[in-house]
Amino acid sequence: MRDEKEILRELDKKLDNCVVHRWQFREEVTGSGILRTYIKPDGRQSNQRYPRKEYKHLKLSDLKRMIVRLNYKVDQLAKAKFEVECSFITKESLREFYDYLSIHHSDEKTTSTLYHCVYHYGILYFLKYHGPNYEDWVRNQHYWAQALLGKNRKIFKDGELRSAKTIKHTISTMNRLLKYLHINDPSVTNLGFEPITRAMYKDHEARRKRAKRESGEKLREGKYISKKDWTRMINRAPDSISPAMNLAYYYGLRRGEVLALNEECLFEDVLEITRQVDRVDSRNETRTYKNLKGREDSRDIDHVFTKAGQAYSWIANLKLMHPDTLGTAFSELMESLDMLYTFHDLRHTALTNWAEAAVEPFKLQKMAGHKDIKTTQKYIHAPERPKRKKYVPPPKIVRG
Repeated sequence: MRDEKEILRELDKKLDNCVVHRWQFREEVTGSGILRTYIKPDGRQSNQRYPRKEYKHLKLSDLKRMIVRLNYKVDQLAKAKFEVECSFITKESLREFYDYLSIHHSDEKTTSTLYHCVYHYGILYFLKYHGPNYEDWVRNQHYWAQALLGKNRKIFKDGELRSAKTIKHTISTMNRLLKYLHINDPSVTNLGFEPITRAMYKDHEARRKRAKRESGEKLREGKYISKKDWTRMINRAPDSISPAMNLAYYYGLRRGEVLALNEECLFEDVLEITRQVDRVDSRNETRTYKNLKGREDSRDIDHVFTKAGQAYSWIANLKLMHPDTLGTAFSELMESLDMLYTFHDLRHTALTNWAEAAVEPFKLQKMAGHKDIKTTQKYIHAPERPKRKKYVPPPKIVRG
């Protein structure tokens, strides 16, 4: 006899894009059975039947209990949605918060991702385990942190360990939600979430990599971009991201570091990196900054392959955007070119090119902003070398 959960997963998978109703036991001319109604994307309605062989031997009382089990997930979700609408966060305020996010993020994909994180991994979790009072949410944020890190209650699908980036997005967007509600209604105290420390994130990423390794899943490693591929991608890059791409390629910068540059960072001999972009307000055309990764105050990068004048031109043409927007635009460019590079691969390529240009290892580490030379070594790849010509010795002279 097959497991109910396994059967339900298979049936749910077939109706991914449909509106699905609850399971019911119906008496019909063709015979009684367990089925549910669903509405297709085109608006047509149909029924899905639960395999009869799995319950035909059961008594009516057992059938009723089975239907309760089958509807458990749907009922829990309905309960959570009801609590959302009845709590201090109304359906209308959530819709307004989505509009607020869309103003601060220029692309729809980033907005919907952030909203998905805050709704499914934040609001629904707290409503389920800690009730509708937001003060209880902040009071119990330690338990939320454990769930986000995959250490107790499952918050992500199948107990999957999500990246630190996803977790950070969820927490920061929850903070933005409370701040937004406080601005619109001062009676809502602007309490903040800060449940996970830097050390906890580091430990989580190590656990995540170890789990992937043990499951046999291949971890993605940074790639070196050949000169041929670079020429092709920069020639096809839209004007909105080509200056950022050039700065990342020649100076080994992260997305947030590129977008935080201005003319004051540029000197005759170096490019000074002091901060990175955290948030962007597209409506007011303003940026919010944060400290550099690794808690460094600043770092200087030599003009190894370009000159200050060229860097000035790129910086002057940088567009106001969020780092995630830049990453999304770069991914779309790669998809159009049928390439598998990420924006961070530009940084890998820069460090490799510096090593090829015989930049002294300790200086290379400082230019990259790494605390440990071992980290820098992971960024240096063996680039594609040109085909070498075989040495042919001169013909021997035979004296007569």
